[in-house]
Amino acid sequence: MSKVGGSEAVESVDVRIISVAGNLMCQVQVARNITLQVLKDRISDALQSPVAAADVLCMGADLFEDDAGSPLLDMGVSGSDCELTLVKSEGVSPGDWLFYRGHTIDSSAACTAKHGDRCRLESISETGHFAVHFPGASCTVTLHPGHVSRTKPLAMALPSGYCVGDSLFYIGPTRCNGIGRDSLETGTRGEVVEAGILENSLRLRFEGFQPLCSVEVQHLSRQPPGSIRCANCSSACFAMMVKLLVWPKRCFQMMLRRLGRGR
Repeated sequence: MSKVGGSEAVESVDVRIISVAGNLMCQVQVARNITLQVLKDRISDALQSPVAAADVLCMGADLFEDDAGSPLLDMGVSGSDCELTLVKSEGVSPGDWLFYRGHTIDSSAACTAKHGDRCRLESISETGHFAVHFPGASCTVTLHPGHVSRTKPLAMALPSGYCVGDSLFYIGPTRCNGIGRDSLETGTRGEVVEAGILENSLRLRFEGFQPLCSVEVQHLSRQPPGSIRCANCSSACFAMMVKLLVWPKRCFQMMLRRLGRGR
């Protein structure tokens, strides 16, 4: 315990985050010496929406601007709870935390980013494209603004009842990876990664085929190509088996009739 303003200070504080309209947005329990940046991260997690770099936290008329500072200590908060107002800004600015809402990025530059990954806006180009940094992949890529959002996107819906992680076989024509070295052959096994770019398609990672591949579901099967049999083939095979069983019996009956006539 420590003394602040002549009273005993508790080590944690329940912070209620209020909107400009006076509505309760969320409540977080934090250490009294928390920094402004960490406090913003905790609020982002509670809201499931990033607190932008341009968003402002304030207590009354006092604004908190130093990300490395400790706003609760600076304001002399000594009780077990307090209220802060979150003033949301419009648009996005460099430094904002966003969510990636596009398809998986799996480049040869060892940069992998998945749908729903968190990223930090580094800069905005003259054409309006965003340079974002993915901390988990330690890489920076340029994206269209439509591929990011402030809120975490929902998981992509997969067609035909397939699920992420399903093991499927490719049964379509041979495909090249565009480099001219690897080819995707009929019968190659792959693992479902996400929904495909086109309707009724899936993106898979195939054995021995480097890039993620978007494939229409009509070219995929849960069974290897050699074990796929259509209903017509099965019917024809059954009919043939019946003939093989019936014909010897008929031949035997014919032989008996001829022997009877000879007598």
